[in-house]
Amino acid sequence: MKLLVCGSRRSFSYRALVWSKLDEWYANKKAMSPKDKGFELEIIEGCCQYSADRYAEEWAKINNIKCNHYPANGKPLLRNIQMLKDCDSVIAFWDFWSYGTSFVISRATAMKKPITIIRIERGVEVIEKIDKGEFVGEL
Repeated sequence: MKLLVCGSRRSFSYRALVWSKLDEWYANKKAMSPKDKGFELEIIEGCCQYSADRYAEEWAKINNIKCNHYPANGKPLLRNIQMLKDCDSVIAFWDFWSYGTSFVISRATAMKKPITIIRIERGVEVIEKIDKGEFVGEL
């Protein structure tokens, strides 16, 4: 499975939140997969500093998981579309302000990609999950 991890750039670190949510998501997916086949994961990230992209890259390295890098090269929206085409599912860490993350969320929903949205704020965490465009509960 190819998981796109994206998120808002922030002046404060939310590394621990990204790592814990990825740990939880990965453990759940592994537990639900057939034991004889295992669960293979690849991370897709957009190479943004001070964001979930960087934290997901670090998490993948620590967990020996392949990480696919998609630098914007001056065309961030085209890069976002390509990442969405290449992924199976999305986890977006959003501050309800970032245009880039908002764009990914809206396009993923339109493409009917399973998406988990995790709101980031200092000291506040709200989790919403959208599966094929419908609210389905907590992560």
